[in-house]
Amino acid sequence: MLLNNFKVKLDANKIKEITSTARNISNLELSGIDGQHDDLIALFVRFGLQLNKLKISNSTIDDFTLKEMLRLCVNLKELTLNEVTMVKKLPVLNAVRNDSIKVLSVHYCDWEIFKLFKKSQLTSLTIKNYLDEASRKNLVSFLATQYRLK
Repeated sequence: MLLNNFKVKLDANKIKEITSTARNISNLELSGIDGQHDDLIALFVRFGLQLNKLKISNSTIDDFTLKEMLRLCVNLKELTLNEVTMVKKLPVLNAVRNDSIKVLSVHYCDWEIFKLFKKSQLTSLTIKNYLDEASRKNLVSFLATQYRLK
């Protein structure tokens, strides 16, 4: 079975079904991820090399799992994160060594997600957020430093 686009509200049974039946997935949209580290890593070990586009929405995921997912997607070109809550487990969050991600869209997420991406990596960055003034200043300061914006 060849699948170019695949959308799934994630649960353990659905992951097992995908990994056993699908052969190729280039676009993946995940929704409802809530701390399913082992299932997610199994999915990305199987399909990470094939993915070009990844969208994660309405989810809670820890920083270690998100970093591992991105590390396994070596050919990922476009990443969209929409209403993703990142739970901190790592003492320090460093950038993922993945130069293929060129388009990043972050909507209503914790601004520390940007620490996962290197400054020379992106060609397109879209941000939508509902931050208070203090958080907005922290985000702008961080982005100016991280991406050398003026």
